[in-house]
Amino acid sequence: MHMSADDGSDWSSVHELALVYLTLVYNPERGEHPEEAIRSEGQQMIHETLRMWYPEVGNERVARALHEAMLVHISPMREHMLSIAVTSLRQSMPRDQRIAILSDLADLAMNDGLIVPGEVSFIERLAQDWDIERDVP
Repeated sequence: MHMSADDGSDWSSVHELALVYLTLVYNPERGEHPEEAIRSEGQQMIHETLRMWYPEVGNERVARALHEAMLVHISPMREHMLSIAVTSLRQSMPRDQRIAILSDLADLAMNDGLIVPGEVSFIERLAQDWDIERDVP
C-alpha cells in the first residue's frame, strides 16, 4: 500500500486522500464541530493511514496536508474539492488501491464503535463513483 504522489505542490494526492478520509470522519450526523473531529482519535488514525500510503512524505508534510484538507473541508468549496479529489484519485490509482482505500474508510468508520448511516452511504457512493462497488464484499 504505497502511492507516490506528493510533489510538494500546494495541493497533492496527499491532500486529496486526506479530504476523502476527513469527509468520512467529520460527520455532521454525530453533532461534532469540525475542530473536535480533527482533534479526535480519528485524526491520528488518518495521519497514520496517510503515512502508510505515502511513506516518503515526512510527518510534518502529512500533518500540514491534513490541516489544509480540513480547512477545505470546512469551507464552502468542500463538495467541489471533494468531487475533484474523488475523480483525481480514481484516475491516478489502480483498482486494487481504490479498494484498499474503501477498506481504510470502513476501518475509520468502525474506529469509534459507532457506524452511522452517513458513513455507510459515503463509502457506498465512493465505491460507485470509482466503479468498484461490485468488487467489494
